Amino acid sequence: MGLRSFFNSFIDIILPPRCVVCHKYGKDPLCNECMSAMKYVGPSVCKVCGGPHDNRFEGSYCHECYMKKTPFYMVRSVAFYIGPLKDALHAFKFRNKRVLSVPLAKMMMDFLIDPNSDIRTSEIDMIVPVPLSRKKKKVREYNQAELLGEELSKGTGIVMDDESLVRIKDTTPQFELSREERLTNLKDAFFATDKVTGRTVLLIDDIYTTGATVREAASALMKAGAKKVCVLTLARTV
Repeated sequence: MGLRSFFNSFIDIILPPRCVVCHKYGKDPLCNECMSAMKYVGPSVCKVCGGPHDNRFEGSYCHECYMKKTPFYMVRSVAFYIGPLKDALHAFKFRNKRVLSVPLAKMMMDFLIDPNSDIRTSEIDMIVPVPLSRKKKKVREYNQAELLGEELSKGTGIVMDDESLVRIKDTTPQFELSREERLTNLKDAFFATDKVTGRTVLLIDDIYTTGATVREAASALMKAGAKKVCVLTLARTV
């Protein structure tokens, strides 16, 4: 047994592994009870942005997507940003619980391999995580979207590229802003290289709120010549 394995085993004896959300003892960072309590996004969503169906829909499209063209081909989200998923994502992003990248990415992977999924992995050329600014990544020490992308790359065999899309503006965190401010905060915040030219990109992020982040990121990818941008987020705000 290596030193690291011995140390981890010793820690497990002193502090046995527990679910990050409910703190029940167990071998998984997210227990089955918390996983099963998550509310998954149903199949009846806008064909473009993936928003849940409501009475403002125009056929298969929400009112906004019906009225305005988007830079992405489609957005899909796995589950709603409430309950255990909200707690897990907060720990993942702000409490350095990187171990959660595995079970959270598995949720995304299960969505992708579902025969009824709108996103076809066979059509994807590259996985691109939404980048953080250099300043924010230096403080946090990791990009949660990259960790999810790495796990998805392992599961699908699709290469992840974390260099072709960069954030060139150090913007105010979206969660600190009003909805109106979020829609303009990220204007021209991203730049993409010509490595994406002619390629279908799966853009990965953790949460879809107003869509401003993925809209600006997808716009940069399309300006650089991407053939198509599909977006997959783990969570979606209600």
